[in-house]
Amino acid sequence: MQGICAPTLLAPANEPNTLAIDATSIYWADNAPGGGVAKVALTGGTPTSLASGATNAFALAIDGTNAYVVSLDPVINADILSVPLAGGTFTTIATNMYTTVGTGNMLVTGGNIYWAQASSGAIMSVSAGGGTPATLVSMQPFPDAIGTDGSNLYWTVDGNGAVTGEPMAVLSAPLGGNTPSTLYSYAPYTGTFSDLAVGPQDLYWIANGAIQSIPHGGASSLTPISNTAGGSNPRLPTIDGSNIYWAESGSVTDTILMVPLAGGTPFTITTGAPRVQSIVIGASCVYWSYYTNLANGGAVYQVTK
Repeated sequence: MQGICAPTLLAPANEPNTLAIDATSIYWADNAPGGGVAKVALTGGTPTSLASGATNAFALAIDGTNAYVVSLDPVINADILSVPLAGGTFTTIATNMYTTVGTGNMLVTGGNIYWAQASSGAIMSVSAGGGTPATLVSMQPFPDAIGTDGSNLYWTVDGNGAVTGEPMAVLSAPLGGNTPSTLYSYAPYTGTFSDLAVGPQDLYWIANGAIQSIPHGGASSLTPISNTAGGSNPRLPTIDGSNIYWAESGSVTDTILMVPLAGGTPFTITTGAPRVQSIVIGASCVYWSYYTNLANGGAVYQVTK
């Protein structure tokens, strides 16, 4: 793998799915049966297991105290679990929550957990300490990626336009729930969204081979920041203060790219990476996870920005 500089192996892992980052560590959800949550220092070293015994863990989120993860059982019921960042045992926060299988559909902010629940078409919340889940917004056609700016929730719906005429769209509502506002709608049905990235002023996503953005308040038309680089399945848009990063798939391996938020030509950060599962951005490095299968395992890598 080659890029701005050679990527560095930060930690070997089994099936690392969603990543999360704080000032000292990288955390990941282990998607293997019996997996859980693990972490490693940003400087590298020996990985530490926070807890194990989850089923197909994904959609990791952290606050200053705990890590929260979705555990998906074989009949596609999802439990939301928490574990202290220092390690311990899992505590069940909510049960039998069918959540969209993806990396960008759960978050924690202000003492509450929020997620997109595909089976019921709802945006849900529950206290990070546990309790009865609440439906904040209902009647959403296949809600998927979700994000927040601390005041509002933003999410995408994939719709079902090929069958029912429902378009893909980006929507918002206050954290406490209310009638949603449609910020942008694709009509007719044109494919699927990538994950959603929320910046201080704008929202970012990838659709139809282009990196798109609109203000938090919405827009009636789109001006792409940049086209993608032509790989298949462009996904995982992730931003820092100046740039947006994403992954694209080639015939065998993936490429991670970057373009300034102001627009420009995509720049390759690294290429030759196996299947990229998640990207997070630190102060000086880009981090990503990959795994191929149980036999080969996976890893968490970093490269200097």
